[in-house]
Parts: sequence; structure tokens; C-alpha cells
Amino acid sequence: RRGLTPAAPRESMFSVPGTYSGASTARWSWTQTRRTVDLVVPMPDGSRVAVDFKPRELSVAVDGEAVLSGPLQAVVVVDECVWAREDNPSQVVVTLRKAIPHVWSGLLEGDEDCQPQLLDGPEHERAKASAASAPAAAPPKLAQSRTKEHSVADKSGGELFIDPAELPELAVLFVRRCSDLTLTLPETAAVVKVLVEDCERMELVVRGRVATETLEVWHCDELSLHALAPLRTLQLDECGAVRARDGARG
Repeated sequence: RRGLTPAAPRESMFSVPGTYSGASTARWSWTQTRRTVDLVVPMPDGSRVAVDFKPRELSVAVDGEAVLSGPLQAVVVVDECVWAREDNPSQVVVTLRKAIPHVWSGLLEGDEDCQPQLLDGPEHERAKASAASAPAAAPPKLAQSRTKEHSVADKSGGELFIDPAELPELAVLFVRRCSDLTLTLPETAAVVKVLVEDCERMELVVRGRVATETLEVWHCDELSLHALAPLRTLQLDECGAVRARDGARG
């Protein structure tokens, strides 16, 4: 059994509710949500990297040396697993899509139970409030997220189409403070996830590919969601009237 230490979430440009702690070793660290795992492997500049995904197995090699290899704790969706290189610091970032949404107690079979803790979201905020009098140590800072936010903010009235040419690689579409607007993600666009916050009286039409098939909504009212691309998860937090429909129902 491998001895692991808890891992804190990596710094990100935004907070996505539902992130749980994972664990870290001298060679890699990971965190998770119920649906995904984010793994970070530091490496020397200019290294050669090989990543191999299988439904129940993962291998990561740097300059021909296996950094991580073995059976995963549960099955992943291979076609929706991705990896990317990052510079400054030099590292490999791997994202696994879980086949069955749940919190893993370890990354690989045989790992010591990492006792995952919820790191953000409403439940975490309530727990922090109840323990406000207790001093808390700042979590260690790990690598910056490899996803890039594409923001649509403070738009009102009319129709707006996301331009695929303006989307960065591994884009997360973040819609904030929009009202009386019809926003469309066209068929030729692809994003990792869609986040919607503080919007009202608007329609969101999703035609393009959403890699994680996840749409998360906070503090919205009178929101209409029309999914013409596959979406498996719709997470609503502190919302008023929200209506969702898919392409099969027109």
C-alpha cells in the first residue's frame, strides 16, 4: 500500500463547487470531483511525455521512465480523458472522466484511503462558517489549472453566438451577469464545461461539444437551457425558475 498525503486543489481562475481533496506523492498529485480526476505530474523542461488511457488503467511516462502506472480505482471513459503539457512550471496535467460519478478514496488500486474532504461549494462554506472561530492553515498551492476560462459577462438583450475561433484550447465557458439574452454555443465549438452564474431571463442553447457533458448553474432565475448536444449532468445551486430541455423534445 502506497503512503499518500492529502492534496489541496490547484489554483484556478474560478471556483467550481464540488472539488474534493485527493493525495500527493513526490512524483505527482491529484484532486477530484464526483465526475473527474485532475492529476499533475511535474517534469523537467523539454522532457518527452507518454500518457496511455485504458478503461481501468493509467500510465504516465516521462523520458521513458514510468512515473505512474497501474490499475485505477474505478472505470473511466477513455474517449473523454485528456492530457496537456504546461510550462512555467513544466508539468503534465491529466484529466480523467469517471464512468460512474462518485468520490474515489484513492487514485490507484492499493492506494491508502486518502479520506477525501470537500474543498468548496455550499456545504464547505457552511462548514467553514460554523468553524470560523478556529484558526485554519492556508492550503498548499499546487499547479495552476490547465483549463482556460472564456468569459461572457454583463451582456443584455438580443442574441449572441460564441465564436469558435476565439475559444482557447481546453476552454471552460463561463457566463456571468447576463440578462434578456439568447446565447448559443454553435456546433463547431467545443468546450470542457459550461458554467452560468448570476443570470436572469436568458436562454442558453448548447449545440457544440461539452467534453465533460456538465453544465453548472448558480444564482440564476428565469433561465431556459436547450441542449442539442449530449449533457449528462445539470447542477443547480440557489436558483429560481430554470427550464431545461434536450433536442429530442425540441
